[in-house]
Amino acid sequence: MNSKARTSELRYAKRANVDKPASLIFNQQVFSVRVINISITGVGILYQHALLPQEQITLKIELNLHGQVFNLNLKGKIVHTTQVQTQFLIGIEFYELSDYSKRIINQYVNQSLN
Repeated sequence: MNSKARTSELRYAKRANVDKPASLIFNQQVFSVRVINISITGVGILYQHALLPQEQITLKIELNLHGQVFNLNLKGKIVHTTQVQTQFLIGIEFYELSDYSKRIINQYVNQSLN
């Protein structure tokens, strides 16, 4: 599958709009970010600086699901950075997502959409 078709396929995943704090880890440093949407294929975050496409990161986030808190460590890569006023909207595509993380994110998205 070519990369354009893959990108189009990824955008069709159900996603939930959220406003959650998270920790972004790259270059062996930890930064505070805001997650604004999430799906099983990736997240959108707001951050004060632009990040380069293809940068590999880890995102640490807590998701509340049916009264339980799940701590997830998600590996991803930056796919786009867009300036929005004084911040940057950064799209992150997950890779090496465990079945456990997929299940939690999918349930969280479905819970948020209902």
